[in-house]
Amino acid sequence: MTDAPGPAVLLVDDDSLLLSGLVRLLRPTRRPVLCASTAEGAAKLLAGRDIGVIVCEPRDTGLAAILIEARHSHPAITRVVLTGYPDIGSVVKALNEAHPFKLLTKPWDTEELLETVQLAFEQYDAKRERERLIGEYIGIRASTESAHAHHLLGALAHSMHPDMNAEAIQELPVGVLLVKGGTVARVNPAAQRC
Repeated sequence: MTDAPGPAVLLVDDDSLLLSGLVRLLRPTRRPVLCASTAEGAAKLLAGRDIGVIVCEPRDTGLAAILIEARHSHPAITRVVLTGYPDIGSVVKALNEAHPFKLLTKPWDTEELLETVQLAFEQYDAKRERERLIGEYIGIRASTESAHAHHLLGALAHSMHPDMNAEAIQELPVGVLLVKGGTVARVNPAAQRC
């Protein structure tokens, strides 16, 4: 089921019957559902697809590593551990290092699983919106600082006090060279970093 729009749910478990059951169970979410039975298969899907939520059984270290790698490489992806072995080392490692959104145990409660996936997508959407807003803020701030610096430079260039120009350029966030008589008279710290 990969025809629905938006980011997908990635199911990772070495039990193909369980994966088939989870795909059927998650149909009401109207999200694309992708499946991998190995760590390599999961890594390929992570690299090439838009994944919003991973539901993984970290039964071995390779599968635990997928959750940990997703945390570092794709921090917006919400990670859910679904396991029948909550006390084995690979699951404990995944819990300690992947910081999953939730731990569910097998056999699962269908309502709880569906609600968890829905909440995981809400968290994913919130993380993506946060990233977008931070990027927008950084762009606005850089644009505003640059416009302010250019305005200030224009005012300084027309200033009647050359010494004031030299002092004022020191605090500008953009690189500035003060030229007097064809020679560089002063370079501000921002220009020195370039």
